[in-house]
Amino acid sequence: LSSGINAEYGGSISSKFISVYVDISDCGFVSRPLVTCSLEAQGNFSVSRVLGGSAPVDVTEEKFHVYLLGYAKSHGWDYAGYPTIDFAKANDWAINWSAVGYTC
Repeated sequence: LSSGINAEYGGSISSKFISVYVDISDCGFVSRPLVTCSLEAQGNFSVSRVLGGSAPVDVTEEKFHVYLLGYAKSHGWDYAGYPTIDFAKANDWAINWSAVGYTC
């Protein structure tokens, strides 16, 4: 399953991020499921440097969040800034996810 980046730009002056809320209430879990996720993008931008895309938090039977925290510095790529909603949408970022758990 996949959820597009339809989120708010959050954070403070010292901590900027994109918070992605994913509603899984239609799945019918009766206890907290095991959620795995990854960040995908189209276009010429590699999301491999985006921190947080594979780390679901606040997981419940009905929802989870993913916080896209910024870009990691790497050899030959010195920029380490923060993602924006406009950039994420322009490059078709999406959170691919799966959830496994009890439904009865």
